[in-house]
Amino acid sequence: MIFNMKIAILFLIFISSSVLAKNNCPDYKALVCHAGSEINPNYVDVCVSFSSLYGHLAEHEMDYYGPCRLKDIKTPYVCNAGMRQKDSAAQICIRKDENSTQYVADCGDSRNCTCSGPTDHYLYDFFRVDLVDFDPFSEVSTNLETRNIQAGKDRFKAATNTPATKRIVNDGGLSFNLGSERMNGEYFVDMCWMNTTGTKQYDLDFNIQSNIIGHSEIGATYTEVTDLKSKYHIYCDYDFDGVYDYDTLTKVESSTEVPFQIGTIATYDFNISNAEFCVVRQAFREMKPEVMRPWDLKKITVQNNLEIDVPPYNEGPINICHVQEITNGGGPGGNNGTNHSYGPHIAAVTVGTPFQTVNKKKIHECTQLQFDDSDHLKAYIKHGKDNKEFRDIHQHDYVGTCRSACGPIHGNGAN
Repeated sequence: MIFNMKIAILFLIFISSSVLAKNNCPDYKALVCHAGSEINPNYVDVCVSFSSLYGHLAEHEMDYYGPCRLKDIKTPYVCNAGMRQKDSAAQICIRKDENSTQYVADCGDSRNCTCSGPTDHYLYDFFRVDLVDFDPFSEVSTNLETRNIQAGKDRFKAATNTPATKRIVNDGGLSFNLGSERMNGEYFVDMCWMNTTGTKQYDLDFNIQSNIIGHSEIGATYTEVTDLKSKYHIYCDYDFDGVYDYDTLTKVESSTEVPFQIGTIATYDFNISNAEFCVVRQAFREMKPEVMRPWDLKKITVQNNLEIDVPPYNEGPINICHVQEITNGGGPGGNNGTNHSYGPHIAAVTVGTPFQTVNKKKIHECTQLQFDDSDHLKAYIKHGKDNKEFRDIHQHDYVGTCRSACGPIHGNGAN
């Protein structure tokens, strides 16, 4: 199963007093999307002081600056597959005469004739998967296991019953081996998507393109020989608690049965809103049980492309006024101001010229800092998180543009 996910999205947020007011955060506090547990994140917007801000972003890997939003959308993954071969209604026979091949009710006296009974064709169908344990938030895979799975007779035999935390590894496509004589095999592929974005209110448009690879020596494609049909089902969990069972899902929609045409790719568009976890099942059904399968047409491969249309989100720059108390002609320890350069990739961008104000015998220096986005700010903070001087000199910072009177503001160190 191949997934090419096209995400055109800018993770930018412009922080201003109006945005903060909308989220009920005073300007001496910062808005953070807090993930809670990293095992089962439950994102919430929280207002924190700047001393807490540096702790949140430095210590909580999944927290980020600004409101919870469509951020860090992870790629959908192949999470399950299944197969079955129902019994056919009656016996059929194929007779090869000198000039023709034809289906007959029985072979009679013909010696060049083969019959196929109605039962137990599932014994000849199977698929092979490389399955791993999978964390959809970190996208880390562990414990590779190879399974050969025989088709079910009436019920589907599946690769796993816990697809939320499993992934099928097969970049070249997922292959099914159809050794049954009758062309009435059924199989499915499940694609899973976890909402890792930190927001519970969203709308996303998805598009699936599916291609079936399989050719017969008689020159016809697999989809033509079997009159293959495909159907899509979307199931979602709107209150995912980390424990997954198919029975907990709600069916969102199902498509009509879509015929595959010769030389074309089947496509399907759908929308998902506000779900925590979704399974998109593509089910395939062969429609020719009354004829026998060409013996060279045993292995077919399903290849899918899944595209997500992600709405743009305007972010940055993030403006923070850095307020530092200056004593003894310099910063803490005798330093003249703050060194904001921790390397070319995480240096804060200083905007304008630092300025000072004397207030009640204290001298404060204000420097306007600017960061490209939340990741830039987070990298800057993580670099200095274990440095006591870094924490001390940033305790009076506040969101937005530096005010003309340099110094701490109410609630952030001011009297």
